[in-house]
Amino acid sequence: TYTIEGPAEQREGTTKCCGLIPRIFKYVKDLLEDERECELKCSYLEIYKEVITDLLNPQTENLHLREDTKKGIYVENLMEVRCEDLGEILKKGRTNKHTEATTMNRESSRSHSVFTLILEKNKGEVLSRFRIIDLAGSERPKLTGLTGEQLKEAGVINQSLSTLSLIHISEPTRPLYISYAVFCLKKKKKKKKQ
Repeated sequence: TYTIEGPAEQREGTTKCCGLIPRIFKYVKDLLEDERECELKCSYLEIYKEVITDLLNPQTENLHLREDTKKGIYVENLMEVRCEDLGEILKKGRTNKHTEATTMNRESSRSHSVFTLILEKNKGEVLSRFRIIDLAGSERPKLTGLTGEQLKEAGVINQSLSTLSLIHISEPTRPLYISYAVFCLKKKKKKKKQ
């Protein structure tokens, strides 16, 4: 999260230690300085325990992924806002994000998040979407001193990272998908816990 957003006090891209989002935002905004027909919007979502929540509108949780022939894959009812004050947008997102202290980190992210920067023509035509993904780190319960709910969260985080690694290592010429075997293993684990 620190690499993606930078320190809480410096979110506007004006210092050397600002994060990727403020730097990218500043770069794109500078490119569009003379462009009157384009505007920047953004969205910010969190995936916590396999539930999608809009970090800019946290009352809307359990959002669903949809697929459309024109839009492609998208999150239904995800709020897109104009990027007028990036610092406030990141602050709101960070405030709504699931974090908790562990013995290794005083502010450990308990979820994955996706910040999307959207370049639109003023008439609503999307020209580009740039997604910046912040994955929660792998958790080792013995090192982090996790128990109870945090231990369950760590299990979900580790399982999602393992599934992601399966996608990452698949051959680029083959379609990306999660195999039915992985799906069945996940289902078996849930049944054993019950």
